[in-house]
Amino acid sequence: MLKILASTAQDKVDTADTSFYLPPIFESATIRLNNHIKVRGRIRNINDSILQIYQDKTGYKNISISQIRSVRVRRNGLVKGLGYGAAIGGIVGYGIGYFSYNNDDPYDDDTSGEEASGVLGAAIGLAPGAVVGGIIGGIFTRRHFRIAGQKEKLEKMCKALRRAQK
Repeated sequence: MLKILASTAQDKVDTADTSFYLPPIFESATIRLNNHIKVRGRIRNINDSILQIYQDKTGYKNISISQIRSVRVRRNGLVKGLGYGAAIGGIVGYGIGYFSYNNDDPYDDDTSGEEASGVLGAAIGLAPGAVVGGIIGGIFTRRHFRIAGQKEKLEKMCKALRRAQK
């Protein structure tokens, strides 16, 4: 019982008072230290002297900024890429289907054939668009930052991560 209370108290670490960078929480971060040790986990907080990372097995770990050689961050962009790809593929497919419909009868004012053709094109363009978007979202979500123990480089990394989140 005491062990559960201690681990619960450790999970509620309050670092909001000293943090001034506050990057978004990423799926995976690999931090290379000066002594060539890799630390993996999720970035939870960064302030003027430490980077706090959460590891599933060991909990929170504080790493001094002067010890950090580089940080590699990976976000989970697969779902976002699937969504954007499906939307773009559906819109392009609808446009191609709508404008490629050929009605030879000059006296027919019915546009239901064009709309049906557009919907069919959207359905056909949806799947390939989602696949391409998922591949792009899964590949281009990794970022590598060389820190070399410098606070200024860490601040640039935080600004870049905030821009990527928007």
